[in-house]
Amino acid sequence: MIKRLLSNVWTALQPETYEKPVTEPVAPIEHLYQDLSASRLKDLAADAQIELSEISEGVFQTVYEDVVLRLSTDPERVWLLVKAEFPVTQPGVNPEVPANALSDEENDKVLHLLIDATNEWNARWFLPTAYVDKVDAQWMIRLDCTFFVAEGATPSQFKTLLHNAAQGVRTAIRELPKLIPPGF
Repeated sequence: MIKRLLSNVWTALQPETYEKPVTEPVAPIEHLYQDLSASRLKDLAADAQIELSEISEGVFQTVYEDVVLRLSTDPERVWLLVKAEFPVTQPGVNPEVPANALSDEENDKVLHLLIDATNEWNARWFLPTAYVDKVDAQWMIRLDCTFFVAEGATPSQFKTLLHNAAQGVRTAIRELPKLIPPGF
């Protein structure tokens, strides 16, 4: 039996029994990974019946499911960045006191409390990624969701990614402030 098995293997390995290699050219798969241009994003939104307003080159804004989302695309990338933000009160500080009235030391403490909260959020949740920013005298939590959206994306897929981004933003707005400690 072993002799017959070895004979079969030997026969199978003989050059005349090999299949001829395919010599026809294979279609490239580059078409699956085409860049997401601003014009393609506009077309995708129009097909999905979603209104976009252009803020600047490659940056659009929409309100989806009552959430303001900013969409950014780069003509050399296949990723869509969906951003949102919300203001937060200063932990441990009287809300009546404006942020610009705080000392540098107090501002540093507020910043670190907010960073700790966003780090905790990022450790618990995949989307959106949260980080702290200060706009004028207001502390903001900024939220980023990144999605792979190549040229072949469908309107249904586009709506789904906006829905996922809006759900994540709503959850962050509701839950992230609970992670901010009461004060210093």
